Amino acid sequence: MAAGTPQRILIGASVRQEQHVFDAYYKALRHLIAPRHTELSFCFVDDSSGSLTWPGDCAVLPAPQRPADAHYAVDDVTHRWFDSTFDHVAKCKQLLLDHAVAERYDYVFLVDSDL
Repeated sequence: MAAGTPQRILIGASVRQEQHVFDAYYKALRHLIAPRHTELSFCFVDDSSGSLTWPGDCAVLPAPQRPADAHYAVDDVTHRWFDSTFDHVAKCKQLLLDHAVAERYDYVFLVDSDL
């Protein structure tokens, strides 16, 4: 990297959340403090079936088709994922990584939206 050229960090996740959860998550991301000479950009994979309103200052990639059996069960203790769910999430994260390479980002920070 040339002297004086800012390092570019892509922050993103595959998102399948309710709007109020995503809004709080995105607000928290926007409050991250980047080191000097660093540019932060945001990119999300839309796994919400079109139910979210996205901020205008981020890239949004469509998620691959979710297999019918790619779901998880939620109870009071934990989430139970199926193999197809892991495969789907991995494909979504790979889309983010491919985007980062194509757009020549220096780093990628994957931050799950259900923190």
